[in-house]
Amino acid sequence: MMVTPDKIRDNRVFEKSIPLIHKCLKDRVSITLLLSTLKLIERGYIKEEKDLETFMQKRKEINPKYTEDAEKIKTLILESYF
Repeated sequence: MMVTPDKIRDNRVFEKSIPLIHKCLKDRVSITLLLSTLKLIERGYIKEEKDLETFMQKRKEINPKYTEDAEKIKTLILESYF
């Protein structure tokens, strides 16, 4: 099977995510929230720190049980990506 350039995915975001996933498992933080945030970064919807802050704030408003997880994930992503 030949892979065309339009099907090649930039995996840098997900390569960096493996240590973050391990950290989330260790700290018992939502991996689903981490992966959904990383997917938005990969797709270009979150480009700056303020975009990340806005997204995490909305997640906390939608589901208050993610308040602590959102803060931890935001910190991890800021340390790794921005």
